[in-house]
Amino acid sequence: IGAAGALSSYFLIKALFQLTEPHDAPIIESPLRTLIPKLSEEEIEQLPYPPNVLPGARDVETPYGTIRIYEWGPEDGRRVLLIHGISTPCVSMKSVADTLVEKAGCRVMLFDLFGRGYSDTPTQPLHNLQLYTSQILLALTSSPVSWTGRDNTFTIVGYSLGGGLASTFSSYFPSMVSHVILLASGGLVRQDRISWKSRILYGTEGWLPEGWIRWAVGRRLGKGQTIKERWRERDGMVESDGSDESEADGGQGGGSVFASNANPILGSKYPGSTEAGITNWQLDNCQGFIATFISCIRNAPIHGQHERFRILAKAFDEHNANSERKKKALLLLGSNDPIIMEKEIIPDMQECLGERNLEVLVVKAGHEVPISNGTDVANAI
Repeated sequence: IGAAGALSSYFLIKALFQLTEPHDAPIIESPLRTLIPKLSEEEIEQLPYPPNVLPGARDVETPYGTIRIYEWGPEDGRRVLLIHGISTPCVSMKSVADTLVEKAGCRVMLFDLFGRGYSDTPTQPLHNLQLYTSQILLALTSSPVSWTGRDNTFTIVGYSLGGGLASTFSSYFPSMVSHVILLASGGLVRQDRISWKSRILYGTEGWLPEGWIRWAVGRRLGKGQTIKERWRERDGMVESDGSDESEADGGQGGGSVFASNANPILGSKYPGSTEAGITNWQLDNCQGFIATFISCIRNAPIHGQHERFRILAKAFDEHNANSERKKKALLLLGSNDPIIMEKEIIPDMQECLGERNLEVLVVKAGHEVPISNGTDVANAI
């Protein structure tokens, strides 16, 4: 009777959560349509992420929904495409992009991945390599200047999840890319680093009600969590090795990892533009954000992309054997990163790409290297 009662309770709870789950439309509109029209100009300027805070904004209609894109810099400058991570939209790459334009005269492009910031959320396809490869191509072809073709290549820069997307994209389209810059990159995160809580939460699709999973993930990502808990949740769901447990260690270990979470990404004019502030803003205003996050953890190229990296290495070798202009990858890491750890990612990436095709640079930072060390990243590029 006890087992039957427990089973009945399980199905009752599952049914109740299914009743409360949103009936997904094919496309969920971004705050650009659901929020911004309701606000005054003054209220818009007070947002953690105002829609026109970056130059060269445009909105591109696609079969998957609208993409928010920013592009600026000299039209004849070297092209650099920057792809952000799993939770914070493309403003996380602002410091890097600004420096590349101002100091190197580059032409830069950033865009919000589907389900973040001011891009819509497609609900029917999985948020996986196929979807985001399509989004990259759609963004590139929307430019008023040419980014592709026989005489045009671009450098691709990817941060965290964006690193997994940048490397796999380049393995499919190596002739389009001149260099691959990987910032605390996903793609090769070891499976044994996934926490047991995340295995239960994200690996039980069909067993637990999706409505409950969305509620739990929203709780883990949002308000009520410490900076450490929220930060560890948003970028990989991995077990700590114990090196980040001290919050007050003089900046020599774990405490410094989380320091830039309190610093406004967009500067003192926008005090709410911290990593946590922008994430909470998305939780409150981007209706597809949580479902997108869950789908990315389940389906995006965060783990297990070893073969795509080997294919990229082969493409580099074939090009470099016949050209004086060599192609390679740069891996840039934070020395205090508890997610993408240098003792793991460097040997794994060297095994896949080969030391001949890879440069490595480690800076004093946590996982958030483009936010805390934007100028260092731009100089390395």
